[in-house]
Amino acid sequence: MEQLERLKSKPRMGRDEIALRLSLQLGEAPERSLETLAILTSIIQESLNGGRNVCIHGFGTFQAITLAAGKVRNPRVARGPLAFKEVGPRLRYRWKPGASF
Repeated sequence: MEQLERLKSKPRMGRDEIALRLSLQLGEAPERSLETLAILTSIIQESLNGGRNVCIHGFGTFQAITLAAGKVRNPRVARGPLAFKEVGPRLRYRWKPGASF
């Protein structure tokens, strides 16, 4: 319990605290909960990289959005030929909260 209190004092909830809370709720070892959490995140990543959306009812929807190729500006360079560069299509990931949020 002291480990949970130490984690609760941090401003953000991380993977370790989620796994610890999961293990306390399910009554299993924290290592097993860390494995479960790692498997869940890898499943979500694989699905998004495969072009599929992931919807968890009541939690939200993860989406992979393809951005078109174009020019981007380098903020460290004010002017000149190095200020802009061409980039190819790329993926961005978004999370849209569910209705219960």
